[in-house]
Amino acid sequence: MLIASKPFELGQELSKVIKFISPNIYELCALGNFFGGTGVSFDEISRLEKQNEVLEFTSEMSRAILPHVDTIVLTLGHHGVVVATKNSPIRGFFREGDCPLYAPTLGSTSGRFYPAEMVPNIVSVSGAGDSFASGFIAAMLRGKSESVCVSVGFEAAKLTLGSPKTVPDHLFDSNHWCWTRALSSKEVF
Repeated sequence: MLIASKPFELGQELSKVIKFISPNIYELCALGNFFGGTGVSFDEISRLEKQNEVLEFTSEMSRAILPHVDTIVLTLGHHGVVVATKNSPIRGFFREGDCPLYAPTLGSTSGRFYPAEMVPNIVSVSGAGDSFASGFIAAMLRGKSESVCVSVGFEAAKLTLGSPKTVPDHLFDSNHWCWTRALSSKEVF
């Protein structure tokens, strides 16, 4: 979390090519503070327990960061995920094809919260955030909508939570039901 802003410190031209970021709440705080957010300490974040407090904080930080990236996919552990973006939630981020083409709509900013399902019998949390990001990216590259990207990401994270390994031995293919399930979300800004 202390080096989360490093890519943006390397120069304005280089930072302009960063389109997507997938921080956790602590990395979001570091980035938000770098871009002029409220200056909240990491200790204050660790005391946020209620979902509405977490969403209020993350909305404020996301709005401070969005002028510098197109999309923030924020993992919030057992709470779920916030997708803050300049893109339309209905359109895909990429057009599917031999070479996926990034096709942003770049409209007004918005943020949606997708609550996580309760996962029974968690074996290890190690790797769950990375697995979520991998599933989300795989669906993005196939031209899926935001809610389906989150669905695929959640399924990948769920498999990791049930495994003692950071990447489970068995995942799923594009015939799995999560590739067609559009999740509902709550507007947070």
